[in-house]
Amino acid sequence: MDKTSKKVSGKSASTNGRKEKTSAAKKTGSTSKKAATGSLTIKCGEDLCLREVQDLYQELKKASDSQSIVIDLSETKQTDTSGLQLLYSFSRKIAQKGGNVSLDKATDEFLETVRLLGMSESLGLQKE
Repeated sequence: MDKTSKKVSGKSASTNGRKEKTSAAKKTGSTSKKAATGSLTIKCGEDLCLREVQDLYQELKKASDSQSIVIDLSETKQTDTSGLQLLYSFSRKIAQKGGNVSLDKATDEFLETVRLLGMSESLGLQKE
């Protein structure tokens, strides 16, 4: 399975070579980068668990007007059902508005948790 970019709904997005603006969230270490084309990258921190999910929720809430969102999971080592539920519900919300969310650079730890919880297909992370 290719871990570099996973599509949740719609088309996959890339921010290479575009100007970006960064803002940081508190506990999760997540950051948001808005590209000139209107796509937005949200970089998650190491933990996507119950104790940090509120901060990520605030970042995602700010991003809800974007049509193309990339969630960078390259640093995410720990996750639980609350984090996965947040990603799933956010992805569905954006898809209902005609947008797309891509999960990008998922770590082996993140992918294993998704698999164990049976959410690979729901999050668009099934083997292709």
